[in-house]
Amino acid sequence: MTTDAPTREKRAGVAARRPPRARSRGAGAFGSGVEASRPAGEHHARRPVRECARDEARGAYREAILSAAERVFARSGFHATRMADVAREAGVGVGTLYNYFESKEVIFSDLLELRHRELRRAVDAAAVAADPVERLQQIVRSSFTAIGEKGELLAVFLERGAASENDMERLIGDCAARQYGEFLSLLEKTVREAVRAGKIRGDVEPRLIVSALSGAMNGAIYSWLERGRRGRLSSVADALFDIFLQGAGSSKIP
Repeated sequence: MTTDAPTREKRAGVAARRPPRARSRGAGAFGSGVEASRPAGEHHARRPVRECARDEARGAYREAILSAAERVFARSGFHATRMADVAREAGVGVGTLYNYFESKEVIFSDLLELRHRELRRAVDAAAVAADPVERLQQIVRSSFTAIGEKGELLAVFLERGAASENDMERLIGDCAARQYGEFLSLLEKTVREAVRAGKIRGDVEPRLIVSALSGAMNGAIYSWLERGRRGRLSSVADALFDIFLQGAGSSKIP
């Protein structure tokens, strides 16, 4: 296992913001260092701050590695990607990479978890309408916009044999699967509001309605991926939502 020199990390452009080391002050001529003269309470009060700084630096370093891995997956595909390829792209040694991730499967799962958090922030920022049906449409539209910007990452799903929600849960890991469950809960909460407002039919179980909507969304995403990601995914969001809300029947049908 190897350890990289700081100069190598800087050259590679990895945002490895490391916390400053605490300065060690030795004892003075009378055997009493400056640190030793401080009250014990003050010393312990400052310690969590340093720990937080280290955690933040490690988190930034970790995200930089994940971004590098995302570029490699997009360029080479999942199966052809080696841990050494990710390390080279990130500008770190393979040993350093293994200090953060034990395999490329873990990298992929953690990368999806990171991108899903970004997706949820985008959805929460966009879905602000007071009307629940309009808010539901904002959820669909903002989701497709965010997902469309990460099409290369989702293409890895097809490469790994994903064809259904069960496959997706198998591939993305427990945490990312839990995040997806939270997204479905957001859809269900909004659908229930729309039912109470009389905007969506109330004779159907809301969870079935959510299954119909999420299934249509997943189907549209997979179709877009299989077509080679031609066009903008967000361009079909409104049409899909209209079909969900109004049905696929023609208005001319008696």
